[in-house]
Amino acid sequence: MAEHLSNQQVEDTAGKHSPQGGKCQMTASDWRKVLKQLETKTVKAQRFLKHNKPKERTTGIAKKKCERCGRFGAHIKSYGLNLCRHCFREIAEEIGFKKYS
Repeated sequence: MAEHLSNQQVEDTAGKHSPQGGKCQMTASDWRKVLKQLETKTVKAQRFLKHNKPKERTTGIAKKKCERCGRFGAHIKSYGLNLCRHCFREIAEEIGFKKYS
Protein backbone atom coordinates (compact mmCIF):
# COMPACT_ATOMS: atom_id res chain seq x y z
CA MET A 1 0.00 0.00 0.00
CA ALA A 2 2.82 2.42 0.85
CA GLU A 3 4.42 1.73 -2.55
CA HIS A 4 1.55 3.50 -4.31
CA LEU A 5 1.68 6.60 -2.10
CA SER A 6 4.11 9.46 -2.41
CA ASN A 7 6.39 10.39 0.49
CA GLN A 8 4.16 13.33 1.45
CA GLN A 9 1.08 11.11 1.56
CA VAL A 10 2.89 8.55 3.72
CA GLU A 11 3.92 11.26 6.20
CA ASP A 12 0.34 12.59 6.29
CA THR A 13 -1.17 9.18 7.01
CA ALA A 14 1.47 8.32 9.63
CA GLY A 15 0.43 11.15 11.94
CA LYS A 16 -3.30 10.40 12.01
CA HIS A 17 -3.20 8.20 15.12
CA SER A 18 -2.95 11.08 17.58
CA PRO A 19 -2.45 14.85 17.57
CA GLN A 20 1.20 14.40 18.57
CA GLY A 21 1.91 12.27 15.51
CA GLY A 22 2.70 9.03 17.37
CA LYS A 23 0.60 6.02 18.20
CA CYS A 24 -2.20 6.35 20.74
CA GLN A 25 -1.45 4.92 24.15
CA MET A 26 -3.69 2.14 25.33
CA THR A 27 -5.61 2.78 28.54
CA ALA A 28 -6.31 0.17 31.17
CA SER A 29 -9.88 -0.35 29.98
CA ASP A 30 -8.87 -0.55 26.30
CA TRP A 31 -6.62 -3.58 26.71
CA ARG A 32 -9.40 -5.44 28.53
CA LYS A 33 -11.78 -4.77 25.61
CA VAL A 34 -9.25 -6.10 23.12
CA LEU A 35 -8.55 -9.13 25.31
CA LYS A 36 -12.27 -9.92 25.39
CA GLN A 37 -12.32 -9.93 21.59
CA LEU A 38 -9.42 -12.41 21.58
CA GLU A 39 -11.09 -14.95 23.92
CA THR A 40 -11.51 -17.52 21.15
CA LYS A 41 -7.96 -17.08 19.85
CA THR A 42 -5.87 -18.35 22.78
CA VAL A 43 -2.42 -18.03 21.20
CA LYS A 44 -3.04 -14.46 20.08
CA ALA A 45 -4.51 -13.63 23.50
CA GLN A 46 -1.41 -14.97 25.28
CA ARG A 47 0.88 -12.99 22.99
CA PHE A 48 -1.28 -9.88 23.46
CA LEU A 49 -1.09 -10.23 27.26
CA LYS A 50 2.67 -10.69 27.16
CA HIS A 51 3.31 -7.50 25.21
CA ASN A 52 0.38 -5.16 25.93
CA LYS A 53 -0.86 -5.70 29.50
CA PRO A 54 -0.11 -2.68 31.71
CA LYS A 55 2.37 -3.44 34.47
CA GLU A 56 1.30 -3.56 38.10
CA ARG A 57 2.15 -0.28 39.80
CA THR A 58 4.34 -0.24 42.91
CA THR A 59 4.51 3.52 43.45
CA GLY A 60 2.85 6.67 42.20
CA ILE A 61 -0.65 8.03 41.85
CA ALA A 62 -1.93 5.07 39.82
CA LYS A 63 -1.22 2.58 42.60
CA LYS A 64 -4.20 3.52 44.72
CA LYS A 65 -7.64 4.26 43.40
CA CYS A 66 -11.10 4.74 44.83
CA GLU A 67 -12.85 1.44 45.51
CA ARG A 68 -16.20 2.99 44.65
CA CYS A 69 -15.64 4.97 41.44
CA GLY A 70 -12.03 4.16 40.39
CA ARG A 71 -10.69 7.73 40.57
CA PHE A 72 -6.96 8.12 41.20
CA GLY A 73 -6.76 11.61 42.70
CA ALA A 74 -7.87 12.96 46.09
CA HIS A 75 -7.57 9.55 47.73
CA ILE A 76 -8.44 9.09 51.43
CA LYS A 77 -6.72 6.03 52.85
CA SER A 78 -7.27 6.86 56.54
CA TYR A 79 -9.10 4.20 58.56
CA GLY A 80 -8.73 1.86 55.59
CA LEU A 81 -11.40 3.73 53.59
CA ASN A 82 -9.65 3.77 50.19
CA LEU A 83 -12.15 6.29 48.79
CA CYS A 84 -11.77 9.51 46.85
CA ARG A 85 -12.97 12.68 48.55
CA HIS A 86 -16.04 12.87 46.32
CA CYS A 87 -17.29 9.41 47.26
CA PHE A 88 -16.40 10.01 50.90
CA ARG A 89 -18.60 13.12 51.01
CA GLU A 90 -21.50 11.16 49.53
CA ILE A 91 -21.39 8.23 51.98
CA ALA A 92 -19.72 9.73 55.08
CA GLU A 93 -22.86 9.83 57.22
CA GLU A 94 -23.90 6.33 56.13
CA ILE A 95 -20.64 4.85 57.43
CA GLY A 96 -20.76 6.76 60.72
CA PHE A 97 -18.89 10.07 60.26
CA LYS A 98 -20.46 13.26 61.61
CA LYS A 99 -20.16 16.71 60.06
CA TYR A 100 -19.37 19.31 62.74
CA SER A 101 -19.30 22.53 60.72
